[in-house]
Amino acid sequence: MKARIVIIGGGVVGVSIALHAARRTDSLSQPVMLLERRELGSGSSRHSAAVLGQFYGSESLAGMARDSLRYYRGIESMTGRSLGFIPTGVLTLSKSRGEKDIQRLIELVDMQESIGIDIRTVHADEIRSLFRGIVVPDDAVGAWEASAGCLDASRSVEALGTLARNRGAIFRTGTLVEGIETRGGRVVGVRTSAGRIECEQVVLAAGAWIQQLLTPLGLALPIRIAGSEQFFIGSSEAALEEVHSESTISMAGPEDSGATGWYSRDVAHAAAFEHEHDVHPDEMPPPLQAPHPVLTDPERGFYARCEPLHSRVRIGRRGYEGLIDIQDPDDFSDQVGADFQSWARAALEARMPAYREVSDVGGEIGLFSMTPDHHAILGQMPGIEGLYVAGGFSGHGFKVAPSVGEGMAQMLMDEPVSAFDPEFFSAKRFENGI
Repeated sequence: MKARIVIIGGGVVGVSIALHAARRTDSLSQPVMLLERRELGSGSSRHSAAVLGQFYGSESLAGMARDSLRYYRGIESMTGRSLGFIPTGVLTLSKSRGEKDIQRLIELVDMQESIGIDIRTVHADEIRSLFRGIVVPDDAVGAWEASAGCLDASRSVEALGTLARNRGAIFRTGTLVEGIETRGGRVVGVRTSAGRIECEQVVLAAGAWIQQLLTPLGLALPIRIAGSEQFFIGSSEAALEEVHSESTISMAGPEDSGATGWYSRDVAHAAAFEHEHDVHPDEMPPPLQAPHPVLTDPERGFYARCEPLHSRVRIGRRGYEGLIDIQDPDDFSDQVGADFQSWARAALEARMPAYREVSDVGGEIGLFSMTPDHHAILGQMPGIEGLYVAGGFSGHGFKVAPSVGEGMAQMLMDEPVSAFDPEFFSAKRFENGI
């Protein structure tokens, strides 16, 4: 077998790279091939909360999240492929009610507004109006992203995978990568359980398994594998009754999005997808309704999002404290601890008393691949020409996957990279540890 590009890893990042790269190549003479050892989305993506917030301290990351949100919404509205997007809005409270933390939140809102993000500062009365049933003090301050929301993780990966295949990308699931072949300091092929693939470029988008693929090449990245506990509580009937009529935002089309940059170019490609599917955009099902917006609560250290398809609310830690160190991503317990369950329930109930007495409905542990600075590594690995990495997303992969896909495709085709800042994400920043 032969391919121009081989992408290893079938999560949301790998699938996004395949989609954007396939748009730029001839599927017959320069095929893009994606390899996944299990099924699509079976790693970190399967357990992702898939919240599409844009509230970042870095303008670079905020811009990527902005463009990715617009891209996801454009895909849904123009192709008829449902990603399970729920436009709930996202509320981020200030870290504390201290003057320094409130000023920092206001500064970040101003920065994000300046780059076209739909966000504004809200105070206690408006918070209570937007988010019925929430308990906040009278001096509370937050950031409100009205057009943000969340995706269904599995449905999104499958839908993007379908679009990539329609563009000519070849997907091989159930295929184990046994090694990457190099000669003269450059990539020449990949050995797999299904045979050898000759190729010019390899992208490692395998999340927690990236280091296993680098070690035989004598390379290392400072990527830590961690487990993130997530707890589920059943949807509250009381919360459903209190939902504000404006909490669910109508899905805007690209013409209303104020799209800039590479997203505006992709709208033309998305329009062409209509002719590649049996479902017309007018036949899309109505948006799902959620009892309340996504809540990000730095003060109490948690986030919560509704999952109406499963009649539950997901609660997880915000930030990186309390994560579980994972030595082997193929062998770890996925049981959520009783201490975490108790903490998660108490944190949610303190903000939303309507969830008291609502039944527990389980939990799960999701995998994080993390870097020391919590920013992804994107780009070519030093020392081997044609070997690229897209990993270490530290829990932010879904938020930025379309931007990553576009930028990595630009890089692979030797185009100017406009979808992200290559220097900001370069592995060279860790060269003392490589």
